Amino acid sequence: MELQIVLKSKEDLQTALEPFRNWEELSYSLEEIPYGDCFLYVARVEDKDFEKLVGIFQSKEEAMGAFLTLCMEYGWEEVPKSYVIYHAVFDGDRLVAAIKTEQGIEEYVQTTLEDMIKKIASYPRVVAFSYDVVTYIKDIYPDIDSKLYLVSKELNKLGLEVPSVEGLSNRQAIELIESLLEKLPPVSKPLTECEQA
Repeated sequence: MELQIVLKSKEDLQTALEPFRNWEELSYSLEEIPYGDCFLYVARVEDKDFEKLVGIFQSKEEAMGAFLTLCMEYGWEEVPKSYVIYHAVFDGDRLVAAIKTEQGIEEYVQTTLEDMIKKIASYPRVVAFSYDVVTYIKDIYPDIDSKLYLVSKELNKLGLEVPSVEGLSNRQAIELIESLLEKLPPVSKPLTECEQA
């Protein structure tokens, strides 16, 4: 398991490490990476360490989930190893949403959106062009904000031109997103911005 956190100062690290200290059965390594005016810390815990907690928890996976939940309360997030690309368009007054995963592009209509949400929820990161398309599914998947990488926002931060996706099909928009990702910071970067007071 790899977790990451962005901190404004090194002094904040002691508080952030409390979950690791409290779970004595787990050993971890910590890497500090310069991140703007802040500090990015990446903590690694061997998955096999969670096997020591079977007995306290029903399974290794349950222990991992409990630990991850605790770490998230302290501001940590799992380093995403995979992501899903999401886009949506209107066909007349009918919403047609699409995702791209390892299996390719799949489209969904209003009646099958919940199936799409289940797939999206299984990914640690969701890539979308802009927040406009996110609003179409936010009411049925409010947690999307915690894993959202917005291409238009990243382009703006770099001072790059933000192309229009107006009039593009889902497939064309997803292909555009994929080509733009090549110019942008990695999707696995922390979602927390480095904001100094």
